Amino acid sequence: LCSLLPSHVHRVREHARSAFQPFTPQAQASFGSANGSGTFGAAPGAPQLAIQEVGVYQISVAPDIGALESRAPWSQFGVDAARVDTILCGMRSAYGSGFAFAIAQSRRPIKDAGFAICFRDTRPFVPTAHEAPAAPLGMVAMDATILAFNSVLFPASVGTVEQLAAPASASLEAHPQYRVDDSACRLLGARWAEVASILRALPVRGAGDFHGATLLRHARPFILCRWLLTGQYRNADVVGRVASETDARAVSDVLDQLDAFVTTRALMGEWVPGRCATAPHATWSSGSALGCLSSEWAGSAGEGGGPSE
Repeated sequence: LCSLLPSHVHRVREHARSAFQPFTPQAQASFGSANGSGTFGAAPGAPQLAIQEVGVYQISVAPDIGALESRAPWSQFGVDAARVDTILCGMRSAYGSGFAFAIAQSRRPIKDAGFAICFRDTRPFVPTAHEAPAAPLGMVAMDATILAFNSVLFPASVGTVEQLAAPASASLEAHPQYRVDDSACRLLGARWAEVASILRALPVRGAGDFHGATLLRHARPFILCRWLLTGQYRNADVVGRVASETDARAVSDVLDQLDAFVTTRALMGEWVPGRCATAPHATWSSGSALGCLSSEWAGSAGEGGGPSE
């Protein structure tokens, strides 16, 4: 038994229709093929990989480095041979085995484009490395915002020694920041509702020729990591680990303690309600692991570390 807002009834009906579409048996298809013939990622009767339309992008998926080198439709993406050689050289060196590849090109100019990654193993992976060879020191300019559900990201995967050091100022934007359910907080600004908004904005249907009729279900998040990558970072990919309930409890406990501290000071007349965003930041450091917390976000850092430390 549940109740629905009238404005949500139409959405539920649309999702229900998508979930119960008639099933039509088709020839056995492999992901990336145009009509089911050929091998994984192959277009029928041709060595080139198929191209799908996903959102505003044209996308071709290569299951391994060999397919990327020999069957990717580079000419249809307008990539010249010299750049292809540069891309393949870098991909072969960094991702020679155990990786699949996606070539994506937008059909029209876009700004602040976003994409989502679902991983099946126990190592969250966000492809932030640039295709072009990095500068002599291996540094590249990054401008991205990572939002990772139920994940703890490792700053050491792309950060420098200076970036991994304890914050010298009140700003924590350079570090991964974590949020958990903060509905019990009295004076700290509640942010978990924004996480729910992100989850509601995610698509409920797949896309492309192979997953356009697939109904998607997203696991309920209990912790969110937000990391702003702005400036110079090492040319590498961001990796991490799957967050645990222990991580969420650790962040929640610190938020509860900070909220109790602020509430007590407000009751004693030492704190002005409504100015919690300017509250002092609490930071702590232990060895290579670094944890940061503010009234805006809670965060942690350190290779192999996390909020539980």
